[in-house]
Amino acid sequence: MRAIDPDLPGRWGLPGEPFTYEVLPDGSYHVADAAAALSFSDDAAEMTWDGQVFDRQGAPGIGVEGAWRARDGAEHWVFTADGSYQVGWGDARPPATGIWALHDHGRRLWTREKLAQLTTDGANVVFHLIGGGPQFYGYTVSDGIWTLLDPTSWKKRAAYHRL
Repeated sequence: MRAIDPDLPGRWGLPGEPFTYEVLPDGSYHVADAAAALSFSDDAAEMTWDGQVFDRQGAPGIGVEGAWRARDGAEHWVFTADGSYQVGWGDARPPATGIWALHDHGRRLWTREKLAQLTTDGANVVFHLIGGGPQFYGYTVSDGIWTLLDPTSWKKRAAYHRL
């Protein structure tokens, strides 16, 4: 795996947008909504997350780690101890992957879906999109602002702010 610009890893936001954009040191690029409410039944066999009920699959456990199936659909989540997850929908779509964390003392679950793998060369960043082709941009990172530039005209396309 190629190294990426050491100034890119971290959490970023676009002013006026509710999403968090996260770049990990390995260049993986994740996008997330806010953390959602989370609770469990007394026996931890049922999880209610963002108003949706999930049933634990397989071995009994405590907490988020393990496999879960949505009670009202085919959505199936697997949360692992290393902080990663995979979600499938029971159809032909490939599963999505990402990272997860608990917030508010375990009362909120935050998932960030991996949408791309980034590579950089000092002046250009390439978003190798999951399930799609590459997207090329010029870029700069300075004073907590990551600016994406049109690779031809060098006009500003977006300015992420470090969170």
